[in-house]
Amino acid sequence: MQKMIDASPFDSSLKDKESLCMKEFVEASSDEESFIKQKAKVNWLEKGDANTRYFHNMLKCKNNKKMIASVMRTTGEVLEGDAMINEFVNYYGSFLGGEHAQPSLPVTNMFSRRLDATLALSMVEPEYAYGKL
Repeated sequence: MQKMIDASPFDSSLKDKESLCMKEFVEASSDEESFIKQKAKVNWLEKGDANTRYFHNMLKCKNNKKMIASVMRTTGEVLEGDAMINEFVNYYGSFLGGEHAQPSLPVTNMFSRRLDATLALSMVEPEYAYGKL
């Protein structure tokens, strides 16, 4: 289909066919995903919701997926355990806690149009000050 469209890019019937094929593909993909989710839910209801060994193994798997076991430095050195934790602390400590070389920008000249003080204060007054209540 793509080759035919490339060969004749101004043929609207080919583009319509491609659009229809894409729509059918998205629907089929969505149906497949829904089926897999339902199958997993049935499997969980059958085996995993009764405080069984399967249930505890699934919890371990989920927790292990979230865990960072090792980190590789840019030099190629692999760090694990306390060395890895210290590397994280040092990296983010220097990144977030250190002085940055960026100069602070003057905020006073940032806006060219400003409200005068009276109008600015009137914007935060309660509505009864305007006699609307």
